[in-house]
Order: sequence, then C-alpha cells, then structure tokens
Amino acid sequence: MYMKRTNALLLSILLVAMSLAGCIGDDEDNDPSTGCTDSDAVNYDSGADEDDGSCVMAAEQSELETAALTQMLDFDQRRSNGGTYGVEAIMETDSTIEGDSINTEVTIIEIFDSDDQSISYTYRYKMNGMDFGNYQVRQKGDIINVFSEDEWYLVNDEIGDSNNLLNAAIKKGNGDDISMDPYFTCDEEEYDIPIQWVNDGIVHCQDGTDEGVTQEEIDEILADGRQKTMFPDAIEFSEFEWSMVVEDGYQTIFATNEEGTIYISFDENLQMVKYVAEAVDSEGFDAEFENTVSTITILDDDEINVEVSDDYPPAASPLLVETYYNARDYYWDCSLSYNIPADQIITEEEINSTIESSGSEQFPEWCQGIQSNSNFVHTFASESGSEYLWNTGFSTDKRVGNWGPSPQVFHTLRVDGYKLITASLNASEHISEFLCDDGGTSVTFAAINDDVTDCTDGADEGMQPDFDNGTYLQCDGLGYYTIAVYIETTNSCETTTNLTYVMMDDEYLNFILAERLELWGSYDKTAGSEFWFKHSSVSGDEDLSFIGEWSSNSLSDYNGLDPFAFIIEDEMNFQNDIDEFRLDIGFAEYNDDGEEEFTLHVSFDLSQMQSGESTDSSGNNWAFSYSDVNGNNYLDAGDTIIVYTDYGDGWDAPKVKLYHEWGQGYTDESPAILPGFTMIGTLSLLVVVALSRRVIE
Repeated sequence: MYMKRTNALLLSILLVAMSLAGCIGDDEDNDPSTGCTDSDAVNYDSGADEDDGSCVMAAEQSELETAALTQMLDFDQRRSNGGTYGVEAIMETDSTIEGDSINTEVTIIEIFDSDDQSISYTYRYKMNGMDFGNYQVRQKGDIINVFSEDEWYLVNDEIGDSNNLLNAAIKKGNGDDISMDPYFTCDEEEYDIPIQWVNDGIVHCQDGTDEGVTQEEIDEILADGRQKTMFPDAIEFSEFEWSMVVEDGYQTIFATNEEGTIYISFDENLQMVKYVAEAVDSEGFDAEFENTVSTITILDDDEINVEVSDDYPPAASPLLVETYYNARDYYWDCSLSYNIPADQIITEEEINSTIESSGSEQFPEWCQGIQSNSNFVHTFASESGSEYLWNTGFSTDKRVGNWGPSPQVFHTLRVDGYKLITASLNASEHISEFLCDDGGTSVTFAAINDDVTDCTDGADEGMQPDFDNGTYLQCDGLGYYTIAVYIETTNSCETTTNLTYVMMDDEYLNFILAERLELWGSYDKTAGSEFWFKHSSVSGDEDLSFIGEWSSNSLSDYNGLDPFAFIIEDEMNFQNDIDEFRLDIGFAEYNDDGEEEFTLHVSFDLSQMQSGESTDSSGNNWAFSYSDVNGNNYLDAGDTIIVYTDYGDGWDAPKVKLYHEWGQGYTDESPAILPGFTMIGTLSLLVVVALSRRVIE
C-alpha cells in the first residue's frame, strides 16, 4: 500500500514538471531570440533569430600575432619580476606502460597579488581519475594556510616572505627543477644548470661553456629574472608559421611543427585567454604517450584574490632530519708565517731567521680546534682593490717540497685578482737548470742575462718574463704538470693557478680552484676544491702572522661515544625559532604488522641548550651538538646535528626527530609536507611537462 502511494506521488510530480516545461517551451518558441547572427563574428550566436547589432568582427591575423607576443612577454615579465598574475595550467597525457593504460592529469594554479603580497599555489595530479596529490598553500601577511590530507592547517614561519613561499612551492611542484632559480643554458640550448655551477671549476655541460663565463654574461642572466618562461619568447614565436580561425566564441591563431601544435585564443576584446600546446604521440621511458595536451589559462583580475584564516589547527613546520654523510670535523691547521712584502723581494734565509728568532710563540686558541660550519660565515670587504695580507703574500710550511732529490724549496702564496700565485724563493740556490724554446733548450742559471743569447727566442736575456711576446724561462724540477716561470726581479719561480671564486678581508681568505693545483711534493687538489685561510698577527712583530688552513677529517668521537651526523632538510624553506623545538633521539623498528615504530631513548629541550648530555634508562650515554650553519638564529634547512652514543657499540645509527611545540607534532609527520610522487606519477608528470614544453622549443 505504501509503495503504491509513493509511486503515485512521483507520477504527479513528473506530470506537473512536464506541464510546466511545456508552458515555458511554448513561451520561448513564440518569442524570437536576438544576438549576433553573422557567422564570421567572434561572438556569433547560432541560436539567435534576429541580429541585435552586437557582432564583433575578428581582428586581422597580424593583430592577433602582435597581441599574443605582447601579452605573453608581459605575463612572463610580471611572473618573473614579482608583478601581479594568476594562471592555471592543466597538463594531461594518456600513457601505455607494459600494456597498462594510464591517464595522468596535472593541475597547477599560481596566484600572486603584488598589492597585498599574498600568494596561492595549488598542485593536483590524478591518475585514471583518482586523486594522488592535492596540495594547496596560501599566504597573506604572516598567516600561512596549507591544505593537505583533506584539511586546512595553520603553519608557522618566523620570516613571512610570500614570494619565498611561492617560489619554493612552484619549485617543489615541478619536481625540484631549477626553474625558480637563475640558470645557465648550454649544450645547444638543451641543458640547464644552476647559475652557481657556472665557473665553479667543474665542467657540467658537455660543450664546456659553463666555465669561463664572463661576469657581464652572468649579470645579464640574473637580470632576466628568476623563472623559466611559460610562453615562447620573441625568437621562438617568429619561427612559427601562424594561421587563424574564428570559432567557439574565440579568435585563435595556431601553428604546427614536427613536435605538435600551438593554439592561442583571444576574446572579443583581443585579450588572450587560453594557450594550448598539443604534442605529437611519442615513445620514451619504455612507454607510449598520446593525447598529450597542455592548457594554460590566464586568470581574470577578480580571480586573483587570496583569503586566509587563522582559525585552522596548527601543523608542525615540515622539517626533515636526514643522515648527513658529508659531515666532518673542521679545524685550523696553523703555522707561523712570514708576511711577504708587496714587491716579493725576500730571501728564504730572511724568513727562516725571523721565524727562528721569534722564540716559542704560543699558537692562538683557535688553532687546531674543532670548529662548526658557522665559523666560516663572514662578511667580506666589497672593495676589490683593498690590499690585504693575502694580496701581498704569506709563507706557510703547507707549501714546502719538490719532486727531485734536491733540498726542499720554500714556497709563498699570494692572490692576484682571480689567480693564485705560488712562488719558490731563492730559485738560484735550488734549481740549476732552466728550459726555454718551449722546453727544447736548457741553460744553466749562470747563463741567464750573461749578455750571451743561448735560447733561440732570446728568453734567457733581458727582463723576465715577457709574456706579451711569448718569451719566458720555465723552471725545471718543480712538478710534473706545473709550468713554473722564472721571475728575475724576485729571483723566484712562480706558478699561476686560475680561481673561480675569491673573497677576502683582514682575517679570512676563501677561494675555489678553477683548475688543478699541483702542490709540489704533496697531494694535488682538483678543480672545484675550496680553500680557507685564517690570519692573526703576532703581537709585537709586524713581520709574522699565524696562518691557519682549513682542514677536515672524519667525525671524531666524544669521550668515547660514536658520532652520527644529521642535517635539517626543508621542502618549503620555513624558518622557526629554535626555542620552539624538542630534540628526540631513539630508534625506529618495524612491528609484526610491518609498521614503523619509534622508541624514544632521550629528549633534549633545544630552547635551553644547543648541546647536551644524558643517560637513558638502560644506562646508554647520549650527547649532541647543534650547528646553526647559516648563522641566522633559526632552525632551518642546512643546520646540522651531531649525535654521540655508546648504544650498540656504534653499529646502530639512531633516528633523530624534531617535535614542534608550536605545531604540536613531529616535523617529519607534518601535513604541511608536500605529497610525494609515486614512481609512475613522477614518470607521467615529467613526460607530460616535457612533451608540452617541447612544442615551443
């Protein structure tokens, strides 16, 4: 009885709805619709019966090309240099991997409002229609909201820099590529490297063009902005053969090359609203890809609006503590050194005599002491023309030795621009033979400047060397690879090693080798090696200094406790006061269900100390030291923690976790961490982005 009554009610509702629909339909049929009836117009209305004079005719193709290039360049400029912009990019592809078909769709939305310095970033990716990542971050002022695990959270950052957060989010969302940093392009525009790799003494590009880059070129790269462009530049744009079509309410130009087709659509006001790149089907990574489409939509002004809330539950800052195999103990290996005069005229006897007469001078406290990385962060002088000890020269027993059976040759060092000069004093007392004529002729020391030309090129007579004319005397017996040139004015043999980086002040010298440095009797240093020297004067003796050279060795134990090094990693560059954290140390083990369980052994309150000691309930001893590597007084990426323990006789590496008191949770479990990619998701993401970009390159 109940079912019959229900069916009757539904039938009545359907009848009423149908009658109403019929009435509405009759009214519409009786009233002719108005609109643009010109099929050539941008706003053509196929359902209109009468023309209302609203037709907007399409622009000329040349006008569309000009508008496209102008607006794309303007957008990339605003995005690169901090102007207001909003964009939504959807990249999609169908792939077949080992017979399995997978549809991958990636959506990225970027919004930056320069007026109130607010940002919003959205990253989503789906596979076969299922969400595998949905991450959103918003910031306005000092309020940061993160959407993760289907809930919004409040995240703390002591440095509320919205641009910094947006940059970090974009970089992470694009698979940690370098598009957010200044980069250098090489290998015929096929390969990008971070700008800090340029001139670092190590060749990263196959064509080698990343070494020897001029400062002017670097300045030009830095001036171009911080991001890769989303659209073709003027040169790329001009290489396409464009055509035009008017349909679906847009006026569109399009072009096709062997990689795919690009469509750029405009509304009736000649405003670019959509950019579509369709890549051709391709194969790679043992997979087939088809239907690869990238669609970029420029957001309207009313869509560039960021709202935040401070009512969400707090989340720990996303700091990770990872094992750090590169950690070392650093110390200054000191020696008593003579300050070489600017003209370099000094004998080995004078140096030795002065050092010997100084007596048993006590080394400074910093010599041979364990140092943290923070001691190497300095503010260097900006005046490149300043004359420091490092410019004039200094002696050090770290540069003593030669390859032959003769006595050791005393060495001095000095920096001249981006060159390291190594000199052996009193060359005439140690080396009896010199080479000239490109090594084809040898002369004795006594034959130099004796008014008799022994070398075909005349290099043995006159002031030495004459580099402009390509004549100089090469000293023999000073290494296998080094070219040592005799300098008559100082009676020394000098070698020159190019440097890629030099900074100095009254106390410190820091440089990086651009090429191999042969140490004449010691282990050579390869290009890219970094050197640090520290200087302090000897009281009462202006001729002498203590020179410490930065050395490193494996981590030392601590009162018999074995060391384990860890480093702080951060995906989003958050910075928090160290007082907000607790350091928990223990071990992670898997239970019978295969789940990881953390067993706590000791805890340290970082708000009260940056080092400490403790004993756990089983009698195991623990200690730690914390280094604020960048010296900014915040716990953030790059900071190091050394844990010492006698648990397990040093065989079992402990696990270090940071508990964020403000965020009420462990940092490695924070929902603010960007979702990780599955292997297949990462592959599909990289391919869809690469194929979409390839169309315009």
